[in-house]
Amino acid sequence: MDRRTFPACLFILGISLAVQLSISSPATGQGPGRQVVSGTVVNGMNRPIPGLTVSLVHPSAGRSHPTYTDSSGRFTFSKIPVLREPYYLEIYWGQQLLYRGRLSMRPAGVSLPPIVLR
Repeated sequence: MDRRTFPACLFILGISLAVQLSISSPATGQGPGRQVVSGTVVNGMNRPIPGLTVSLVHPSAGRSHPTYTDSSGRFTFSKIPVLREPYYLEIYWGQQLLYRGRLSMRPAGVSLPPIVLR
């Protein structure tokens, strides 16, 4: 590479980096092949349940870092890899398992209907 082509190569490298950052921007919570999973946990009277531990478990990818339901009972996982095998959504109160359900990832992400714990 000589001095005349160096600025052009630097420009192309900069454009490539900008495109890559826009594709996998953390602001969207997603990247190529990754999606968002979100939901709400309520009780039998349809009231939100805050402070529950929520995890995603996959047979080959393992267990996610846990997240917690907020004051509105909502939880969100971002940047979840889209894999063939289903995930399992687990909800705990302390160490007591309250819910375990099968979850298949979709290319557009997953927004779950309210999970009702009785």
